[in-house]
Amino acid sequence: MKQKKQMKKRKQQKTQKKMQKQKKNQQNKKQHQKKQYKKKQQKKKRKKKQQKKKQKQKMMKKKKIKEEKKRSRRSRRRSRRKKKEAAVKEAVEEAEEEAEQVEDEEEVEEEEEEEEEEEEEEEEEAEILKEPEVAEEEAADEEGEAAVEEAAQEEEAI
Repeated sequence: MKQKKQMKKRKQQKTQKKMQKQKKNQQNKKQHQKKQYKKKQQKKKRKKKQQKKKQKQKMMKKKKIKEEKKRSRRSRRRSRRKKKEAAVKEAVEEAEEEAEQVEDEEEVEEEEEEEEEEEEEEEEEAEILKEPEVAEEEAADEEGEAAVEEAAQEEEAI
């Protein structure tokens, strides 16, 4: 009887040990699975982060290229505008120079014409003075004008 009891006890202990071992195994399995799950999640997170980073870099690259294109377009426009302005300025200056030259030429022509007219008048006067009758008449006219001026001054004085 004692032997039976001992046998029973041993059997129970054996089964208990088995159960404990199974429990422990299950717990270990669960823990391992949890760890694996966590690792997977972290891996996913890292991958996602890297993808975002790559995407951001791509976007930045595109943005830089776009900005560079914009900048170059602006600079080209600016240089074209400057060239046009310089050409217009040059044309205006040339036109002004031509206008000044034309004015100078006209002034020179007018002066020459005036000189010619003066020379002609002097020649006419010289011819007139050469004639004795005309010279007397002119002298008389000048005396008459002087007398008229004196009379006008006397009247004003009175």
